[in-house]
Amino acid sequence: MAPSPAPAPPPTDLASVNWREHTYVIDGQRYQLRRGEWEMHEYLEDWGGAHDTELYRFESVTLADLDGDGADEAVVLLWHMYAGPGGPHSESVYLVSFGWRDGAPAQLDVTGAGNVRIRSVVVAPGGQVTVVHERAVPPFMTTRWRWTAGKLTPTK
Repeated sequence: MAPSPAPAPPPTDLASVNWREHTYVIDGQRYQLRRGEWEMHEYLEDWGGAHDTELYRFESVTLADLDGDGADEAVVLLWHMYAGPGGPHSESVYLVSFGWRDGAPAQLDVTGAGNVRIRSVVVAPGGQVTVVHERAVPPFMTTRWRWTAGKLTPTK
């Protein structure tokens, strides 16, 4: 039997965080990703083995200075899918922002970023976050958020 790998050293900044093994809080619920995913199957006795399925998957992380203080924050993109027995199905994406506080990553905000796949997330100086969506009409539609009062706020 092969020996277990040594545990990774604790992160020293946002760039060294293993976001694929991190905990995220969405709608008051904690989701601990393992190998980049969190998965739940809730079996329903009355449905003869049918079940709800819920998935979260790490997509990407972008490091940039959101608040203008000279230090980077992290914007993590998570994909979410829910499928109920017999048909209800939905996909969505979340932007989860983190800062480095007291020697550890601290979640600052989470916001839904639509229900289509995202091609890229770009953070510009001054806290503007631009999201390029796939499978949108027109193709590669963009949406934008601005970092305001500690939150990502959609702009028009």
